[in-house]
Amino acid sequence: MPAMRTFWFAVYNFIGVPSLWLFFNLYALINSKVKEGLKDRRDLFSLLNESLSAFKDKNRKKVIIHSSSLGEYQQAIPLIEELRKKNYNIVLSFFHRQVITIQK
Repeated sequence: MPAMRTFWFAVYNFIGVPSLWLFFNLYALINSKVKEGLKDRRDLFSLLNESLSAFKDKNRKKVIIHSSSLGEYQQAIPLIEELRKKNYNIVLSFFHRQVITIQK
């Protein structure tokens, strides 16, 4: 059984992931939404590290809020405002293009 698991691990990592990466990057050349999505995700981890650096303050409570849609983001706004009044550290994450546009 471990040999089969190793085989599928290799197929996924050495064929599947590179194929998908190539497909989406080529598709981004003709589709502006895909291009924007890839651009937004390119710096994801460096931005996340920067945002999480605020969590080093041991005296403040911490909250992470993720919104997967514009509606979820809009519903979270009152909660975020209340948490800010109470001096919480807040990290807000989302992947929806409309939310990114509104935040800018």
